[in-house]
Amino acid sequence: MKKQILSLLIAFLFLTGCSSGEMLLLGTAPRGGVYYSFGVVFSDIARYDGLNINVRETSGSSANLRLLSKGYIQTGIAQSDQITHAYTDTDSPLQGYSAVASLYDEAVMIVVRADSDIQSVEDLSGRSISIGEPESGSAQNAREVLQSYGLTPQNYTSNNLGYSDAVNALREKKIDAMFLTASPNSELLADLDHDVPIRLLSIDDKILERLWTVYPYFSDVRIPKELLRGMNEDARTVGVRSILLAADTLSEDTVYLLTSILFSHASEFDVYLNSQLSVKPESALEAITIPLHKGALKYYDEHGFDTRFLR
Repeated sequence: MKKQILSLLIAFLFLTGCSSGEMLLLGTAPRGGVYYSFGVVFSDIARYDGLNINVRETSGSSANLRLLSKGYIQTGIAQSDQITHAYTDTDSPLQGYSAVASLYDEAVMIVVRADSDIQSVEDLSGRSISIGEPESGSAQNAREVLQSYGLTPQNYTSNNLGYSDAVNALREKKIDAMFLTASPNSELLADLDHDVPIRLLSIDDKILERLWTVYPYFSDVRIPKELLRGMNEDARTVGVRSILLAADTLSEDTVYLLTSILFSHASEFDVYLNSQLSVKPESALEAITIPLHKGALKYYDEHGFDTRFLR
């Protein structure tokens, strides 16, 4: 039903909207992930307001930060933790971009088949695991979690698979587990769970405390058991926020329009994706640790947001 509504609404936008001005390249992540889905929807909505956005499939957060810093894309989505790492790196910082808005929460999920004998993260020792593509936030988060358990690549077989490939590999028992940093409401997981019941591993309380101490950008996330068929209890893990970024070279007017579109079309985002994946005023500046783009800053100042610490 959502896909039918999406098709009808997009058709309406194309018939009634206009399209002009510069073309922006938006870096997302592999197909099948929420970044890519969000990018496609955002592109369709923005075109109605005269902003041309071309969605580019990338490896994910780290790739988008590198591409933004080098001017290969003009806007992109990245995890809040990866942004902090890249922007403040003392040896080779990646900059040249600013924040537009905080989008939605992402959870670090460790997925196994429901019929697997893997019951804890410790059980991943000696197993074949997909941690995500090399330049993805998922891969970085997977290493952080595994290292907190004392697991290094010498203790398991690491696979750098994209979302869709990892799902297929888990379905076909070619891997034992996969890491995925995304919204728990990802259609990718729902589709897999429909075919093969799956469940999520919880991170131990002791390890959670360690992760929060070493990586203070992580939040506490509890995923309800009702989400997946194979879950008998809630899963507890860590999470981050996804942030929309824009190149500093983009004009104030362009990014002002970009920011405005996010808020003025909130109902369309709800229809296209999920109410948890659209920008909400109360969380629009959450977890942003770098300056706002001057165009976004103008929008927030006009609408009464507190931007004192993001200039």
